[in-house]
Amino acid sequence: MRKPTIHGDLTLTWNVKCSCYTLNLPARLSCPGVQERMKDPKAICNFCYAWSSNFRLPNSARILKANFKYIMAYNWRAIADALLRAIDSIPRKDRGYFRFFASGDIPNQAFATSILYVARHNPKTWFWLPTQNRRAYDEILYGHRLKNLTVRFSTPRINDPAPYGGSMVYTGKPPERHHVCKGKCIDCRECWLNPNIRIAYKFHGSACTKNILHKAKRVGGW
Repeated sequence: MRKPTIHGDLTLTWNVKCSCYTLNLPARLSCPGVQERMKDPKAICNFCYAWSSNFRLPNSARILKANFKYIMAYNWRAIADALLRAIDSIPRKDRGYFRFFASGDIPNQAFATSILYVARHNPKTWFWLPTQNRRAYDEILYGHRLKNLTVRFSTPRINDPAPYGGSMVYTGKPPERHHVCKGKCIDCRECWLNPNIRIAYKFHGSACTKNILHKAKRVGGW
């Protein structure tokens, strides 16, 4: 069941599949290094579901752009305070789990720092943060000691195994030694609760996105 949008300096939306509130940003615009990654035909960024989904609809796009504009305009503490206010507006029964980025990524170091601050000040909420921002991951997020924040570095290329504690996207047969996502989170919270396992997600997206993938595999021979 969809729940009300939380409006403020930063806007949070309910993600039905994840059954939690999320903070989202515009795909590609908020993703450092994406243009370089997309030069690789196997890069998952070439087939980003957020680039060709409901996130592109006018109302959703306005929310994502407004979030991005605010984050890029302020320092880490102002961003953290805005996010704390937004999370405080979530009904308590819906604060158990929170996801960053069903669309988008960490746009800068300031936002990475604000995430740590927000998680530290919400110890009863479990946060999940997938990212391909290697610099923010290495310099700020890697090795943090917050039990309620799971940061997963996402393998940039389709079918490449996930790093320890990270995630990957696969096609075909499910990979070994990975926890395979079932597609909905309501009965599974491994992405939030188990930072030490590798997660594998089946390639998904619109029919158009899947057709682009199949064509790329035929043309590229992979």
